[in-house]
Amino acid sequence: MGKKVSIIVPAYNAEKTLQDCIDSIDNQDYPKKEIIIVDDGSKDATWEIANLMSKKKTNVIAVHQSNQGVSAARNKGISLAKGEFVMFVDADDIVLPNMIKTLMKYQKLYNADLVKSGLCRVEKNKNVHFETCKNISFYATRTEIFNNFFCILSSGLNSPVGKIYRLSIIKEKNIKFDEKLDLSEDLFFNLTYLESVNNALWIPEIFYKYYTYNSILTKKYREKLFDRRKKTIDLFEKYLIKNNLNKDIVYYLYIKLLFAAAIQEVEYGKRRSERLDKINSNLSCTEVIKAIEKMQPQGITENVLYYIAKNKQATQIDRFAKIIIGIKKIRFFKISRISV
Repeated sequence: MGKKVSIIVPAYNAEKTLQDCIDSIDNQDYPKKEIIIVDDGSKDATWEIANLMSKKKTNVIAVHQSNQGVSAARNKGISLAKGEFVMFVDADDIVLPNMIKTLMKYQKLYNADLVKSGLCRVEKNKNVHFETCKNISFYATRTEIFNNFFCILSSGLNSPVGKIYRLSIIKEKNIKFDEKLDLSEDLFFNLTYLESVNNALWIPEIFYKYYTYNSILTKKYREKLFDRRKKTIDLFEKYLIKNNLNKDIVYYLYIKLLFAAAIQEVEYGKRRSERLDKINSNLSCTEVIKAIEKMQPQGITENVLYYIAKNKQATQIDRFAKIIIGIKKIRFFKISRISV
């Protein structure tokens, strides 16, 4: 029969996608599973749909809470979970057949504390991007995990989806999604979890389908994006120092943030004078100045960003942001190393 798996589905205004999401989980060929839907104060029919499903299916649990954000919804799901393992699935995505069965097969084979599969991202233009590893990668000890930390970091730690976690570790170590963060909270959950596991397994099979155009967050303008991401980069730097890891990557993250902030301002139609003022303000940030002095770029992407940044010309950065948007390659900034 296997070990019981709790699948946590945070949902907010997901009336158009929730049914397909839950069907894709419920149809999995793995009998020992429970599905926990946490409606996070939706304003549409999400709660009605979730509640109806819970009444029709004995393995579906639906709970409703006031709107507190996706982290609070996931934490609520964790508190209710009864399985030995936990998975997270977003209400606007689906999982592919045999996901749970296959991940649990690998879990048993390796006695793994964490198993991660590949995923595919479906863009609005229907382009599909596959994110996976070529071969099975098993990190048999915590030492091996941190010896390969940056490789692991670049292969899917920014999200909790497409993974199974051992619930006993989460509860014993009181690992939670940080409800005070609205950026990179998923990454820090995974980083904290990595500190507590004995081993981790990456498999090449693709089982998770992520619809980027369904996500509310992908359409959201973030006020003070630079300052908010600066906070998460600072937290990440402290994590690297705590675990005796090389922190040179932090310089690149500040350079990338400089361009990410510029791109957002163009995307949302801010006036040129406002855009240039923000870029100049960000260029004067102590961390950016230090990053320009210290960064050792790797590869074409980083060299291009570094070359433009070191000239410290707001007009050049703004022009480059418009070029990136114009050729529809926002994902450009996810190619090199990691996103924090």
